[in-house]
Amino acid sequence: MRKYIQAEAYLHVFLILVILFSAAVIPFSFYLSNQYSDYASQELERNDRYKLEQTKENLLFTFDRLKRVTLSLYEEPEIRTWIQLREENPFALNAMVQLLKKRLVNEPYIESVILYNTNLGRAFDYQTGMLPANETMQEAMERLVQGDSPNYFRITKLLFEGREGLAISLPFGLEKNTPRSFLVIRLNDDAIQKSMLQLNKDSGVFIHVADGNGDSIIGQSDEALHDQLREQRKLQHKETFRTSVQGSKWIVSYDLAGIEDWTIYYSARMDDWFRNVESFKHKILYSFLGLLLLLIAILFWNARKYHRPVSLLARQVSSMFEMAAEGGWRRRLLPKAEVHQIQQGFGILSEKIEQLNQSVQDGRLRLKEDDLREWVNEGRLEDAARKRLQEVSTILDYPYIVLAVCRIDSYMALSEKHDFSSRKTLKSMIVNIASESVAAHKAWKVESVDFGGNHLVFLVGVHAEDEMKDLRFYFVEINESVQKWLKLNLTVGLSDLHQPDCNLKLVYDKAFQLATLSFIDGNSRIYQETDYEHEATSMIPLTDEAIPPGLIDSIRLGQTDKAMRLLDEAGSRLRQMSYDECKLQLTFLIYHLYKAFGKVMNSSGMNGIRAELERFNTLDEAMEKLKGETEAIIVSLYERRTGERRDERVEEMLHYLKVNIHNPMLTIDEMANHVSLSVNYARTLFKERTGITVAGYILNERIQLVKYLLVQTDKTIAEIAAESGFQSRSTFFTVFKKEVGVTPSDYRSNLRGAVMNG
Repeated sequence: MRKYIQAEAYLHVFLILVILFSAAVIPFSFYLSNQYSDYASQELERNDRYKLEQTKENLLFTFDRLKRVTLSLYEEPEIRTWIQLREENPFALNAMVQLLKKRLVNEPYIESVILYNTNLGRAFDYQTGMLPANETMQEAMERLVQGDSPNYFRITKLLFEGREGLAISLPFGLEKNTPRSFLVIRLNDDAIQKSMLQLNKDSGVFIHVADGNGDSIIGQSDEALHDQLREQRKLQHKETFRTSVQGSKWIVSYDLAGIEDWTIYYSARMDDWFRNVESFKHKILYSFLGLLLLLIAILFWNARKYHRPVSLLARQVSSMFEMAAEGGWRRRLLPKAEVHQIQQGFGILSEKIEQLNQSVQDGRLRLKEDDLREWVNEGRLEDAARKRLQEVSTILDYPYIVLAVCRIDSYMALSEKHDFSSRKTLKSMIVNIASESVAAHKAWKVESVDFGGNHLVFLVGVHAEDEMKDLRFYFVEINESVQKWLKLNLTVGLSDLHQPDCNLKLVYDKAFQLATLSFIDGNSRIYQETDYEHEATSMIPLTDEAIPPGLIDSIRLGQTDKAMRLLDEAGSRLRQMSYDECKLQLTFLIYHLYKAFGKVMNSSGMNGIRAELERFNTLDEAMEKLKGETEAIIVSLYERRTGERRDERVEEMLHYLKVNIHNPMLTIDEMANHVSLSVNYARTLFKERTGITVAGYILNERIQLVKYLLVQTDKTIAEIAAESGFQSRSTFFTVFKKEVGVTPSDYRSNLRGAVMNG
């Protein structure tokens, strides 16, 4: 089950995305549906308020017009004449009837006009004619004008022949406590309701006008709603509110009509509206649910198509390391996350490829150095070596080659201060400075050869003869850079231009001799072949008496007594010469000794033979110094013959071991191959010089590295085991506990605790 979950880990990504999308889509769908509901409610309220305002304006306009018509009739002479009659006058009645007929023909909202003459005790109704006086109507009209502030112009409900309806009343005569005549305009309620309130257009909408007591004057209303509005009209302070009546939901908007003490109510039943809104909200939710299902399907398809291969790749990488490593190591080495597995797997693979490429490059570099070294030592290149060199360098493509020998002054003193690796690093830095300085100015090709002594050889490919001047200038620049950054002085012997197929050994020998000229004149500078010829012609040839016969051979053979005897004889002959001649011959003697044994002579503190001789007051002092140098040459030659090369090989092996200590595959075979020795001889030489076997030395170095990493870093035990070159974690634990006595974890905790307590 665990393997299945790990193999199908892309499903985890799919489920996480489904949860994220669901968490985003579902709340958003509910939020959107609620927003729609709120927006629809607000729009409905705004629409009701708008219709209420339209109804109010229409109502005000209609009643203002009716008031104007009433006042106009009130002022008509025909009507005033009839009202003031005290006895019957058919002519006045006829004139009034003709006037009313003419004026009411275009008034759809006026049902009839009633005139009451209190003098005659008669009432005239335009619709039915002359009527007897109605005491009930007379009393109702009288009540309208009673009180301290009577309202003479009223719109109210009056009872006409058993039917109640709206009417506009206006009395004639304003004197108190006197009988009055009246003008009454009876209105057509049905026409007002149909035209003015537009009740026939909106289904489920009721508009009505109520007076100050809450009684309905105009319009229609649900009876239960009307009763509740009458009860709640004093409690509601909002212009629009919602209420519920007998299970039905209503939205009510109201406003003062501006007529009498009337209030206009606009009531809309919301049951259907709520059903429509809920239906639309469900559509929104279903739509988003469908969208979510579609997204889930797309996510599943995407996860299976694009993420499942990643899971399979992680499984393959994990399986590879499971087969390549010991049991349990893989799970600790690789994290559980697939991306981390792939990243670390490819990281390890990239590291291995990088190591392989570096090994190939190092091999090519060593092979190139060997070919260049063979070219300089042998003078010519074999066909195979030439072919290999052409593959990695373009120096053979240049028409001319210049060889430069860069001798490091005071190299013996440098050897006493620095070990083999440090000296090799300094030489590498000189090579880098030379390569960058030369290559930055011209399209030259520079190759370097290190013979392991006090000098470096540079082969420079140039195009034309006129480039020699620039080349000499740039070697001066190189010397200055080395003095500035490395605090070393170089003496450079620069050859002339030669073709690539020349005898390079002869060129090297001559350039090396040029580099030794500073031993005589004490100047570290750039020497060319013309300088050597000038120095040679300016010298007085050394006589046979100045150079003892057999001195050079006796030194080479290690015959110290014979060499001392010959130097004594030479000193005796020099004492017979003048000061200048003695000094000159002694200079030539020392020069030839240095020329023959310059690589082993201790030239520390000597700025040149001539400058050195100035330090001595007598010839005996100079000869004693020369004898000491000769003995040192003999000893150095002996040690060099017996141990110098072996020491350098061991130093190279130790350097290679330290650089590759993290490599778990490091063996004596690789070290022996690196220094070009057989395995058995390398093993014997290593133990002879270090007193310990190669395996023991590697183990000690790794244990010391582990101790350092445990205390000085926060890396995990697995990382330290891999970095220190142990092949497996189990081997690491076993070896460390055997050598140190505690486990790595205990060692770390003990030392850190000791540091904190201290």
